[in-house]
Amino acid sequence: MLKFITPAFLLVTVLSGCQSMYGRSDYYSEASRHGSALMADAPPGSTPENAQTEQMLIWTGSMTIEVMSISNAAEQISATIRHVDGYIESSSSNDYGDRPSTTLTARVPSDKLEQMLRSLDGIGEVISKSISSEDVTERYVDMQARLETNKQLRDRLQKLLDRADEVKDVLAIERELTRLQGDIDSMTARLKAMKGRVDYASLSIRLNAREHEKVLGPLGYVWEGATWCVKKLFVWKDASYEQQ
Repeated sequence: MLKFITPAFLLVTVLSGCQSMYGRSDYYSEASRHGSALMADAPPGSTPENAQTEQMLIWTGSMTIEVMSISNAAEQISATIRHVDGYIESSSSNDYGDRPSTTLTARVPSDKLEQMLRSLDGIGEVISKSISSEDVTERYVDMQARLETNKQLRDRLQKLLDRADEVKDVLAIERELTRLQGDIDSMTARLKAMKGRVDYASLSIRLNAREHEKVLGPLGYVWEGATWCVKKLFVWKDASYEQQ
C-alpha cells in the first residue's frame, strides 16, 4: 500500500519503483544497461539511435527581381512553385510610390530550392539572390531524447496511479501526470514544426516593378516644344559650344 506520498518525493518514488515490481539492484542494473536513469537528461548524440540521425538543415532562400508586370510574374512564380509541390505561405504588396512591389513567401521542398532559384532567373532582372542553412541536428536529437524520457516517466506514473489507494496520493500523481503530458504535447508539436521546416525550405521573393520609359502623348510633345522655346528666349547659345 502506498502511503505518505508527497509531490517532493513523487519522482524519486517513480524512479525507485515499487518493491513488488523491481528490486533496487534489479532496477539499477536495468538503468545501467541502458546507460542512464530515466530522469537523466540525455545529451545529444549519446544513444545509438541518435548516432544514426541524419544531418538536419533548415534552408532559407531569398530573391529580388525587377519585372515589367508584377501580376504576371506572381502568376508565373506561383505556377512554378506548385509544379515542385510547394505552396505560397503569404504575400504582401506595396502599391505606394512610383514603383510598386510585392513580396511572396513560399515553402518548397528543400531538395528543390536550388532548382527553384535557377528557374526564377528568367522571370525578370535578378537584383539579388541568397541562400543559407541552419543545422538543427543537435537540437532535434536532444528534444527527441527528452521526449522519450518523459514518455517513459509518464508510463511509470500511470502504473503507480493504478495502484494508489489514498486520495492524496492519487491527486499528487494526477497533477504530475497532467504537467508531464503538457510537456510531451509541447515537445511533440515543436519536433513536428522543426521537421516541417527541415523538409520545406522558406523562399522569399520580392518583385519590384521596372521603371518604364516615358512615352509622350500629343500634349506632351507640345509641352516639350514650348519649354524648348522659352529656354531659347533666355539662352541662345552655350559659351562652351562657341569655343568649339
